[in-house]
Amino acid sequence: MATGDIESWSGLCSWLYSLFSSDPPSNEAMVRHAAVGRGDRILDIGCGPGASLEHAHAAGVEVFGVDPTPGMVKRAVRRVPAATVVQGSAEHLDFDDGFFTHVWSVASYHHWAYPERAFDEIRRVLQPGGRLFVMERLLKDGKKGHGLNRGDADDLAATLTDHGFTDGNVDVIKAGRKEYVVVSGTV
Repeated sequence: MATGDIESWSGLCSWLYSLFSSDPPSNEAMVRHAAVGRGDRILDIGCGPGASLEHAHAAGVEVFGVDPTPGMVKRAVRRVPAATVVQGSAEHLDFDDGFFTHVWSVASYHHWAYPERAFDEIRRVLQPGGRLFVMERLLKDGKKGHGLNRGDADDLAATLTDHGFTDGNVDVIKAGRKEYVVVSGTV
């Protein structure tokens, strides 16, 4: 299941996820919310089968992804041949300093083993003025699980500020029938 403390799904889990969640509306919503276009270079952390990469590439963006599960990396590469997708985690990004204009995570932040380590790594790979977006399903107040409640989102925005990001911001957006919280910060 996991390599060290980094969560990695089995081949069966990644196949089932890809079958039932091939393109949730959150992926296209992330691309719209980040307002990316030609000239941008994005990294999707926990890219899964590559849905947000596909939407960003269609917008003219140079796309990169990282996922800890080999099956997801293969699916993302098949889905978006123009993408560079590697096996890895948020805590160790094998990219040059200042390489990306945007880094995002769509519904995978809750799987990160060491978020504070990841924020330092993300800040390193973002160019000055670059933006980080963490998008999770909006949970009801007091609830925990696969998503963030509003209080946890506010805490995450403060944590980003503690790690050198400015403009820690929390937005709630609708994608399909669900609401998502997007926490963002600028380097």
